Amino acid sequence: MELRKTVKKIVALGMGATFLGATMLSASAAADLNSYPAPFIQGGKFSGNLVVGDSAAAEDVIGVSDIAMSLQYAASVKAGTGAGASVSVEGDAYEFKESGDSLNLKQQLSGV
Repeated sequence: MELRKTVKKIVALGMGATFLGATMLSASAAADLNSYPAPFIQGGKFSGNLVVGDSAAAEDVIGVSDIAMSLQYAASVKAGTGAGASVSVEGDAYEFKESGDSLNLKQQLSGV
């Protein structure tokens, strides 16, 4: 009877130590997101998969959508602006304008 209690105590202490070790190890091995989105965006392109299950909760679908939009924004290339940026048009081009009234979208050509 005394041996049985001792064995139970040893097993309980061993299991407790195992759980404590697993908790500490997983906390120390957690992913570091300080360089986000660096692991997922390489060369301006997304490299990975976003997965949502068939019976996923609405919160999960919204979360994946938020992550996808964040990654899309991070993958975009910034256009140059400022003194060095310029726009040029080549080929047949003509600006339809009459005394400060430019041709607008969905406006009749005769209205200018």
